[in-house]
Amino acid sequence: MELSLVIRERVLGGSHSDVHYYLRFRGAVYCDMGQLNKCYDLWKHALELQQTHFAPLHLGTVTTFQSFQETFVMTINDFINQHHQLPGLRVKSSWVKYLFDRICLELERVVKYQGNLLEDTECCGREPCIHATEDGEIQKLVIVAVHLVNIIDRLSLPSMENSAEKDEDLAEKDVKLDVERLLRSCHLKRIPFLHYALEERLHDPESLPKAAVLAQFLECPDVDVNSKDKNGNTPLHIVLQARVPRGSLISLLLRHGAYLLARNDDGVVVWNELKRMHQGVDQERVCTR
Repeated sequence: MELSLVIRERVLGGSHSDVHYYLRFRGAVYCDMGQLNKCYDLWKHALELQQTHFAPLHLGTVTTFQSFQETFVMTINDFINQHHQLPGLRVKSSWVKYLFDRICLELERVVKYQGNLLEDTECCGREPCIHATEDGEIQKLVIVAVHLVNIIDRLSLPSMENSAEKDEDLAEKDVKLDVERLLRSCHLKRIPFLHYALEERLHDPESLPKAAVLAQFLECPDVDVNSKDKNGNTPLHIVLQARVPRGSLISLLLRHGAYLLARNDDGVVVWNELKRMHQGVDQERVCTR
């Protein structure tokens, strides 16, 4: 780590927000220069300091998780678009696993925490912050975790292999994420994991999990495919609320026991929504003939 960053940390202490800010800022500069490994090292240190000194769900910690995930996605896309010519933009599976494990740790800290959460968050100059909510911050972590599982699935594809680094590729391919650990914490905290994972976010084109990723979640013992959120929606309701519901996700949920006659608090029945969706498809086919 660079001398100026070390001196700042020793003078101000590991809990000072300026220390974390400059670690992340310098890391972002390295990322822009195509040196993702240096960016990873600096952000990793910032994240460890935040989780050591801050209460769970602190704004700084959550935003660091989000920055990691967004950077991983963007650099993977750049790496592919540049035809693997920029090895400095290569995201390693071990990095993704480290971040995933840290999210699991953060959720475990939430489960064990005895005090009031978000009391030390001051994103708007007020203490506690009036914008952040416990459910909202937990949802952000879950969304990042789902993205990371998607990323691991992308990194396992043959198109991501680098012929110049075959030995390292083989080692990275063996990396597995402990999805059950994540879902165990969600179960203990009564977090509607599947609802968060399957909710479409218009600003995020990669928000929904792949069918293969959803299948991993559904194989875990702590997942209830018919659980309901605060509005009485089952995961199948959430999928059907998308602009274009994905048939692969619907089929997976049904194969794992999702109820066709499930009704939410607004009286919406899954079976009726499926019929309406298929009628719309049939009408569109007639109009285009």
